[in-house]
Amino acid sequence: KDPTITRTRLYYEMYENVFKDAKSVDLIDKNLKNFVPFKSINTEPQGVQR
Repeated sequence: KDPTITRTRLYYEMYENVFKDAKSVDLIDKNLKNFVPFKSINTEPQGVQR
């Protein structure tokens, strides 16, 4: 078996395990210029109750 494929699979499985309970994950490339993250654009502010 190709060690590169195994290494890549283990890498993805590790990240899947690390972030499995996260409600949201923001992965931002530090090389991006003029990046404006929009969070919770489809939800109401947390202080608003229905």
